Amino acid sequence: MGLERRVGKSRLRYPRCYSVTVFTKRWKEIRNFYVNVLGGQVVSEREHRYCDLLFGSVPICFRAFGDGDGHFESHFHLYLALRDRRALLDRLKASGVIVRIDGVYASFLDPEGRTIKVTEEIAVAE
Repeated sequence: MGLERRVGKSRLRYPRCYSVTVFTKRWKEIRNFYVNVLGGQVVSEREHRYCDLLFGSVPICFRAFGDGDGHFESHFHLYLALRDRRALLDRLKASGVIVRIDGVYASFLDPEGRTIKVTEEIAVAE
């Protein structure tokens, strides 16, 4: 039984991701980085608990670790496309963030060490 996708059908027959939640030990710093430096749009938040953001049409939630959330570090790579990325790269450098250029990718780390890659177009590996 494979996945089925048909144009015009009202029912989806494949999973649809509607949000990603990232747990963090440094909620305020992470929230400020993603909102004030990267320009994420705040959809909703409860201070020091969670912050729901939109990057383009992709929802992402940053949530503070709770007492029962374990002692692990979160890890992911976030890929952003921005046609004119110069202003963002300048803002990152002014904030003291080290940006590396590798081919089409401008790569940097968020305050907890997660990788973010910015391209001018959506980059798809072939």
